[in-house]
Amino acid sequence: MKRTLTAFLLILFAGCCKEICIGGEVTISFEKFKASETTRVVFVRYPPGSTQSMDSFSVLSIVPVGDTSRSAVSQNITVDYDWIVRLPALNREYNLANFDFTTEKCNCTGDKYKLVNSFTVNGQRKEGDFIRLEK
Repeated sequence: MKRTLTAFLLILFAGCCKEICIGGEVTISFEKFKASETTRVVFVRYPPGSTQSMDSFSVLSIVPVGDTSRSAVSQNITVDYDWIVRLPALNREYNLANFDFTTEKCNCTGDKYKLVNSFTVNGQRKEGDFIRLEK
């Protein structure tokens, strides 16, 4: 009986899919920024190609006075919209738009997901699914 159960479990788990099908989002990191420069980051969402904002949210960080360490802020955003990322401490903003993605089908579940190929940051085309904002 133990052998039958063991064989059944081996067959069951051998058939499990090991592919991860996650998409539709990109991660934004703030490279070469001091932590004090990213204490408040504002994300404003727009319909693609529009100038009328839909909504916004802020990411807040607590940083001790005099802290000179590097920023550890990162945030995921959906590629279904255009975004403006504002850094009030530096009076700077970044325009994230023109997300190019393909819709793929996951081999395991059959679900569809978006595979990000490229996007623009302030009009410059970048490849991949990770956004590194720099000073």
